[in-house]
Amino acid sequence: VEDIVRIYNEGRIKDFSNIRYSNMIKLQF
Repeated sequence: VEDIVRIYNEGRIKDFSNIRYSNMIKLQF
C-alpha cells in the first residue's frame, strides 16, 4: 500500500487509476 500511495502522490498513476484509488480510499476510510 505504501508504494501505491507514494506513486499516487507523485502523480504517475494518478490519471491511470484515479477512480479506483478514490474508491479504495472510500472503502478504507
